[in-house]
Amino acid sequence: MTGSSIDTGVLIVRIIENSDQFKSSDLFDFKVRISSHCQHKSLICKEKMNAVTDIKKHPLVSSLMAFYEDFAADKLSALEDIYTQDIEFLDPIHKVTGILSLKRYMKQMATNLTHYKIRYVDVAMSENSAYLTWDMEFANPKLAGGKVISLRGVTNLKFTNRVYYHEDVYDLGAMVYEHLPVIGKIIRSIKIRVGDSVS
Repeated sequence: MTGSSIDTGVLIVRIIENSDQFKSSDLFDFKVRISSHCQHKSLICKEKMNAVTDIKKHPLVSSLMAFYEDFAADKLSALEDIYTQDIEFLDPIHKVTGILSLKRYMKQMATNLTHYKIRYVDVAMSENSAYLTWDMEFANPKLAGGKVISLRGVTNLKFTNRVYYHEDVYDLGAMVYEHLPVIGKIIRSIKIRVGDSVS
């Protein structure tokens, strides 16, 4: 199995489907490819963007951060002041297009939360784009028996006078799959084996 011939997403599926048969070398290859991809993205970000020390100088991004820090179903009207009518919103679970669809998606998420907290760790910006790194805690009765789940992620924003592109990137396994009875056990086992293969 060569790293250049197989898409990373396909490799993940094969690891899950054949977790008992996968060799340590394959898991090492997977780890290296993911690390290289993340390092490449990080270098691009550092080359093109400057760290922001005073986010108040960027009212649109500041408003977006304040919205998610105080995220609630009764405050969704603020979305129209932040996003364009044709907003493209992506995360590992959904792709949503349009402000009305985004409101429905956000309402569903907010309604199902019993605990929620987000803390922004770092912000990097250029003139019309931004990367926000954050730590989130949340609880949903349908996940992990309603226990609090911790998650780190990155948000990529593109904007003019409003945000027209929003992409959240995070570990979907940590958010959902690891808390499901069968597949969660498989993924946790894979993570241990990946760690052991490079230690």
